[in-house]
Formats: sequence, structure tokens, C-alpha cells
Amino acid sequence: MGTPFDAVSVGEGTTLLFRPAPGGVEGYVIDNDALVDTLKKRVLDERGLSEFVDVKSAGSSMSDRLKSASDSVSDPLADTARAFHHQFADPLPTLSAWLRLAPLDAPITEQLLLPLTAGLALFIVLGLWALYRFAAARLEFAARQNNFVSAVTHELKTPLTAIRMHGEMLQEGLLESPEKAQEYYRTITAQAERLSRLIGNVLSLSNIEQGPSVEPQAGDVAEAIRLTESTLRPHIEKSGFILAVELPDDIPAVLRDPDSVEQIFFNLVDNALKYASDATDRRITISAEVTVDRVNVTVRDRGPGVLDAELTKIFESFYRGEEQELTRKNPGTGLGLALVNTLASRMQASVSAKNAEPGLAITVSFERASVS
Repeated sequence: MGTPFDAVSVGEGTTLLFRPAPGGVEGYVIDNDALVDTLKKRVLDERGLSEFVDVKSAGSSMSDRLKSASDSVSDPLADTARAFHHQFADPLPTLSAWLRLAPLDAPITEQLLLPLTAGLALFIVLGLWALYRFAAARLEFAARQNNFVSAVTHELKTPLTAIRMHGEMLQEGLLESPEKAQEYYRTITAQAERLSRLIGNVLSLSNIEQGPSVEPQAGDVAEAIRLTESTLRPHIEKSGFILAVELPDDIPAVLRDPDSVEQIFFNLVDNALKYASDATDRRITISAEVTVDRVNVTVRDRGPGVLDAELTKIFESFYRGEEQELTRKNPGTGLGLALVNTLASRMQASVSAKNAEPGLAITVSFERASVS
């Protein structure tokens, strides 16, 4: 996640989370009351904790909070109820959790009191942990969305600038030769294709997550691989890479959706081209392994790979890794592999990644079709 956020109160009921960023400062303005309402609804109410635990934002006095905690206990002995306070650490120092306990109705033995106390303490710890994890997850997702907006803005501006510049030069007749004009036409076409891929990924992921499920049919996965090869080979060779397709002679039929399979391998090869751009070994390999009930197709590059802790996170929406130098050199939206994972899940396939030393190998595992 990078540098931790610092927190400061900027007004009644408002907290600013901020941290240094290239060229300035980035952060979020949080409505404390809205955050508290969300935590109560999504954590306390759903887990049945609201009777015992309350969450408040900074602003109320200590005496007001204790009185509120005591008054909210419905037991006749509420005036002797106890309220316990927990202050959250950074980056959520404005949040407090309050535990309200009414006295027991009747005396009980120490033998019963000890396990009850231990169980209650565990219950409290788990509740507080759930509160913190939920709030942290919301902040992490917000950070990813912020990175996504920045990435999409960059990805849109770069090709649009190139298209406009080359188009203006063509329009004004500033080129010295027809060959130079053809080069500019090719650049405009390539940048338009880049825009099309970006918009396609965003729309595809949105439509898939909101649309109906697909019914995978038995078919040939090798055909989709060869189609991807023929479509991308000119782009691959222009980028200075070599695509090697190593498939067994007889690959059995698998359960797949043809359009989804084509999009999956297109995105995997495009991802390999992007993140292995500085690799000495310029090979990208597509291989397949047949097991008793699966067909595993692997796309491997010879780039730097990813951190082991990120091997599962790279398939999450907006996630682009914590290797800052690598992500800076290769701007993107963090949607390509998320789309791969979503498409695979919809047709009963699975996706996994591992470091191949050198490089990253991403495997799509298809279920073999039943033989009639």
C-alpha cells in the first residue's frame, strides 16, 4: 500500500487522511458520521454486536460517551453498568469503540464466571478486529480506485496526445515523404487500438460482473490459442519479442466460452509484453499440460516476476503491485488480470500464478469435457 496515511481533523465531524505523493500530496476526506454508520450497519448489526458494542467518532466528551453507553443498556440495573473504551490507532484515530456491560442478574460461582469472562473477552477482541479490518479494507479499496482513476487518465491522455499530434502534422502537410506519412498512419492506428483495448477492458469487466452467467460448451482450446497467436504475432514481433506456442498434438475438448477464452489469452500475452519489456530473454511461451480431468494452459514471460506475497493479489481489480519502479515504467489500470480471473470463473476454469525464475507463469486450468 506504500507510505502510511497520516490523519488530522479538519472540521466538525471531518477527518483528512493524507500522505506524500509524487509531485504533491494525496489523500481522502472522510465524513466521520458516515463511516461510523457504515461500520455499525456492516459489522455490528450483521454480527449481532450492536447490543453490546458501539462505535463513535471524535467530538463527544468523555462524560457524554460514558453516559450514552450507560443509558443505552436496557437492564434495570443500567445505572451500575460498566462502559469500556477502545481508541483505534492510525490511520483511524478518530474512531472509538465502546463496550457496554450490565451486571449479571444473579450470583454465579467463580467456576462459571471464568469461562464466561474469557469467552466475552474473545468476543470483544473478535468484534474489534472485525471493525478494524473492515475499515482498513474500505480504505485500501478506495486507494485502489484512486490509483485506477489516475491510471485511466494517463492511459487515455497518452494515445490521444499522440493521435492528435500526428493527425495535425498530416493535416498540415508537414511531412517530408510518403514513407513518413505511412509511419504516422501506423502510429495513429496503433494508438487507436490501445485506446480500444483500454475501453474494452473497462466495459467488459463491468458487463461481466453485472450480466448473466455463461454456459460453457465443449470445444477446442487450442483453436483459441492459435487465433490469439495469429492476431498478436505482428504486435509481438514489433515489440521485439518472440512468441513460442508449445502444444501437445492432441488436446482434448474442454468446457469453455470461445469469446472468453480468446479474451483471456489476449490479456495474458499483452500483460507479458508490458511487464517483461526490460527482459534480456525476449521469449513469451504458451504451453499446455493435459491431466486426467484438466487441461492447464500456461503463458510465461522472462521478466522480473512479482513478489510472492502478490501472486494472488494480482488478479484483484485495480491492483498493480507494490514494485514502484516496475509500475511506474508500465502504466496501466490493473484490470487486465482481474478480467482474466472473472472470465475464467464464469466458465468453471481457474487461474493461478507463480514465479518461474526468471519470469512469471500464469496458468489457466480448464475442466475437460465429458466424453459421451
